[in-house]
Amino acid sequence: MSPEQQVLLEFCAPPPGVIIVNDRVCLRTEGSRRVVLVHGVIVAHYDISDRAAEEYAMLNLLGSEYADQKEIARAFVCSTRSIRRYEQRFEWGGLSALGRTPGRPSEIAPKEREGRDRTILRMKERGFSNRDIAQRLGLAENSVRKRLRRLGWRPQPEPCLPFVGKTDAAAPPAPAALSDEGVESSGAPAVISENVAAHEEIPASFDVNPLNRSLDRLLAAMGKLEDAAPLFAQTGNLPGAGVLLAIPALVDSGLLSVARKIYGSIGPAFYGLRTTLVTSVLLALLRIPRPETLKEYSPGDLGRIVGLDRMPEVKTLRRKLARLEKEGWTTAIREFRKRVKSDLVDWIRVGGILFEAVGGRTPEEIHDEGLKVLEEMHSLPVHHTEERAEFYREKILGNPALARLKEAFYTWCAVWFCPADRMDDAPIPSNFADPPENTRRILAEIQRDLRFLHWELEFPDVFARPGSGFDAVVGNPPWEIQKPNSREFFSNLDPLYRTYGKQEALQKQREMFSGSIEDERSWLLYTSRLKALSNYTKHAGSPFGDGASGGEKVYLGAGTTELHGTWRSRRTGRKGYADPAHPFLWQGSADINTYKMFLECAHALLRHDERLPPLPPASQVGSRRVPAGRVWPLDQG
Repeated sequence: MSPEQQVLLEFCAPPPGVIIVNDRVCLRTEGSRRVVLVHGVIVAHYDISDRAAEEYAMLNLLGSEYADQKEIARAFVCSTRSIRRYEQRFEWGGLSALGRTPGRPSEIAPKEREGRDRTILRMKERGFSNRDIAQRLGLAENSVRKRLRRLGWRPQPEPCLPFVGKTDAAAPPAPAALSDEGVESSGAPAVISENVAAHEEIPASFDVNPLNRSLDRLLAAMGKLEDAAPLFAQTGNLPGAGVLLAIPALVDSGLLSVARKIYGSIGPAFYGLRTTLVTSVLLALLRIPRPETLKEYSPGDLGRIVGLDRMPEVKTLRRKLARLEKEGWTTAIREFRKRVKSDLVDWIRVGGILFEAVGGRTPEEIHDEGLKVLEEMHSLPVHHTEERAEFYREKILGNPALARLKEAFYTWCAVWFCPADRMDDAPIPSNFADPPENTRRILAEIQRDLRFLHWELEFPDVFARPGSGFDAVVGNPPWEIQKPNSREFFSNLDPLYRTYGKQEALQKQREMFSGSIEDERSWLLYTSRLKALSNYTKHAGSPFGDGASGGEKVYLGAGTTELHGTWRSRRTGRKGYADPAHPFLWQGSADINTYKMFLECAHALLRHDERLPPLPPASQVGSRRVPAGRVWPLDQG
């Protein structure tokens, strides 16, 4: 170590008479007087000959958790055993039991609960929480909890509130939310409105004491309980219970039924889907911004508010929310995939054909009519621009059949990017040709947002004849990887986000999501849209899912192997106009790169006898991760 480094690592010795206990506490002695300082604030001052005052200062530091036993023993030059002995004396006899002279006491100290312990028990019986007791007595909440445990205090069982409606004696009891048929509930069914019962199962509990839910927890551990039923205990003083007035509005909002439809279930658990969502909403109303703040509140008091014996722990609630965030949209997509497969099988078997007739005419007739209109427009002089523009607006843009065909093209593209939280209104094969109004509205929003461009429809005079296209394509493709970038996204919400470390950045994300639902939804839409783009570029070139175009073959279920052949033979009877060399067939298996996409798209827009001006980079020609990309520019260039 160099002399300079040694100087930097040296610590100045404390001034005479000052003893450092830890980074928060220090002692200062001048003559026969001593003061105890916490963060520079005097919390005790006494004469060093006053043993009772010194022992009381030690116990205050220990009870407030400003220092532990070893630090106090080292600073006051005593043993940890002595500190424990001082603590026991203070519990038995209060302040008068401290400061005893050395030697065996003349009489045995009383073992009855006196002093501070009696005060804590009396306050607990009056309904004070551990946190309130600690604040009033100047102790740490953990110290109060330890004292109560050592004193053997247990909360008295309290009866349930009479929230049970009058039912007929002959009426059968409500079914339990269990899978075993031989188990019956001993409790009376709760009164639930008809509209709620139609969407949610009536919960039931097998515990009698609302403050002891051990039987429900056992059933959840055995996989027999999906969610714990709320049971409320009577109490005279429960801070925050007013948030229960929001329960009717929460039920009417449809949150629980929608969540059940999206997430399904999060597995057998005591804290199930309903409990997790209701807990999150009530915590937000209590102005508890994030699960980590639960450490500052009594879990028993918060548990009474939601009808449980205690609130879920921080790690439990955080794990539930993370699972919902991860699986919610995935579950919606998986359920929609099952529905589409079933509808597609039925649609192929009944002989469905997309766009059999649009406005009474087949797509082939519309195409031939469009070619005649384009030939008529080409016959106009080139320098008559206004006349050609008017002709284009009236004959092409104003043609209802062509407008309907363009809408079908937009629908096909928008399906790939439909958000997962609106899958109920996404188009399916049976209504693809004529989607419902809600579906049209969603697809129109996606079209306005992503702005799909069909070159053949927007430039019909360029692509009207076979083998036609642009004479030249000049461009500067963007060099970007299409994958989620958290720094880029969250910097728009927090300008300092790029300066955070990994853990701090994750914490900031959780704070943003807990403070704004829209920010969380925007992030999910951002990531899902990039996944949708990857899915589109991978499968758009072989959209029929039969493996004939080099793509993956879609499995439609057992006994449906002949359906691909049926659909393929039905397609061969129709006339196709799409280029068999679809774009995005040469992207490879690596991350999506925009310059690769631009190169393929530009090449597809050229006439067959023209060349592509942009030069591909070396990674496009020689990348091992993109074997197809090494051949395509050389063979097709």
